[in-house]
Amino acid sequence: MSNFSFIRSIRKIYQFFVDRPLDSGTIINNLYQISHVIGSGSYGIIYYCKDIQTNEIKVLKQLRPSKNRTKSGVALFENEISIISRLQHSNMPQFYEAFSVNGSYFYSMNYIEGINMEDLIFSINQTFNSIYIRFTFFNRSLTRKVYSPWRYTNF
Repeated sequence: MSNFSFIRSIRKIYQFFVDRPLDSGTIINNLYQISHVIGSGSYGIIYYCKDIQTNEIKVLKQLRPSKNRTKSGVALFENEISIISRLQHSNMPQFYEAFSVNGSYFYSMNYIEGINMEDLIFSINQTFNSIYIRFTFFNRSLTRKVYSPWRYTNF
């Protein structure tokens, strides 16, 4: 086993123990009651929750605890907040607030009912490199053929 593989294995074990989702019923920032996890990625855990003041359903994104211990992890999360807080489109979540609680970083958004791109890709039972994806962004529709997760053509 190479040093890189060994270090990666240790990091994954560390993340397994540190990046535990919050329990259902947990109240964050005296405002958001966690219902359940609706997604996760390499940098965040996304929760379906209720705003206990307005009874509205919202989404809460938490920076993974293993990432909030690094300056680069926090900087990427802050950059994400900066971008999403400026976006104004009906197909994009509306940003509400960013905050930290007990050393954990969060931001809240409205909940948009629907299917996410990952679920859509797997539900139509096609490989990722053979899917045509239609993007609607600022009232412009663009169709792209995706050849890989990293390279787009036919722009």
